[in-house]
Parts: sequence; C-alpha cells; structure tokens
Amino acid sequence: MNEFVEHVDEQDRVLAVVSRGDAVRHGWLHRIAVTVYRDRAGRVLVHRRSEGVSRFPGHYEVVAGGAVTAGESYQEAAARELAEELGIRVPVRFIVSS
Repeated sequence: MNEFVEHVDEQDRVLAVVSRGDAVRHGWLHRIAVTVYRDRAGRVLVHRRSEGVSRFPGHYEVVAGGAVTAGESYQEAAARELAEELGIRVPVRFIVSS
C-alpha cells in the first residue's frame, strides 16, 4: 500500500497530495518528521538501520522518523514513527522545522 504525502514548497506550503513513491522518485519536497531519543541521563540512542531498507541499509543513525502522511501533524508523525520503528510510545515535543 502506498502512503500519500503532501508535496510542499520551500515555505512548507502544500502544493498537492501525492504518493510517497512519486515524491521520492521525482525528488519533490515533502514533510518528514524525525526525533532524537534521549534518556533522563542525556544519552542519545544510536541505532543501526535494517539491511532491508532501500536507503542507507546497515548504517548507524541517531534519528528515528519518516514521512508525514497527508493530513498528519509533525508531532503525530514523529510519535507514530517512534512506535513503529523502536516500539517506544512517548509524547514528542516539536522543536524546529527547516
């Protein structure tokens, strides 16, 4: 099943709803949400990407995240991605967009 994302301009204004596959294939800007997970001691979680993913398989990274689906907020997407990728269900705090 293909996800639908919002193709956006440089100011994060929605231009169209498109399939995630098309957005990636054509290099269209679309929203993503990532989180850096820190514990109470301030340590940052570093994890290794699956060998089965299409982009950067087996590489280490400090963020968990992915595409924001059409109609979803950045915070909703970040929380969903943490649950999907790491099995962590925690509130997320919006810090910055670029």
